[in-house]
Amino acid sequence: MGGTPEQRARLRIDAMLQRAGLPGAAGAQRRPETEAEGKAWRRINRLVTRIAPGVKALSPVLAGSGVRLDWIDDQDGLFGAHQLSDGTLRAIALVTALARPTSSSRAS
Repeated sequence: MGGTPEQRARLRIDAMLQRAGLPGAAGAQRRPETEAEGKAWRRINRLVTRIAPGVKALSPVLAGSGVRLDWIDDQDGLFGAHQLSDGTLRAIALVTALARPTSSSRAS
């Protein structure tokens, strides 16, 4: 895999968001379509802020044909996922996979 560390991090994050089904990942910068997606998004953000105290909120952004995961710190600064540690990124992936809406709750 070529490119700069930032480019490689963005590719990994794009793939992670799409595999995990992060609410809003397929259409970043849109409102969750269902109540279940909205609840899942709020739950994911709440859990991430508990495990990564410097992260105030996650902010997925459309980037070309993929999605880039930006984050906002507690002083409202905007940063890229490449500025998070590997452990924090893995924790976000795990929280996202476990807190996303199930297929039965998406249908409601």
